[in-house]
Amino acid sequence: MVEIKKVDNVKLSSLIREFNFLAELIRARQDEKQAVLDDFDSESKRYFFGKVSKNTLKSSASKTNKEISRLDKDIKKCISKAKKISNESMKMILNQTYKKVSATEKGIFVASRKK
Repeated sequence: MVEIKKVDNVKLSSLIREFNFLAELIRARQDEKQAVLDDFDSESKRYFFGKVSKNTLKSSASKTNKEISRLDKDIKKCISKAKKISNESMKMILNQTYKKVSATEKGIFVASRKK
């Protein structure tokens, strides 16, 4: 009897859920990064209008750079994990090779591949 390969739906759905979670996490980190940049932009405008000192702006720039660096590392880590999950799920899907099957009066036959 001919057996058709089947995808492990439970594993594939868990991979897809994890992939979606990572995509949302990347988006959240990018939103955080934009908020940090907006805060620094408003701080630099305050310096331009003379409301804060140069030392305050310098300190704010240092703090902003550290935060951006942390967020960038986190985003890269999430992207790396998402790529691994994507490769694993594609591997599962590509294992589902196409086999030409035909039914006759004598039974079911799998067509052999031409080389």
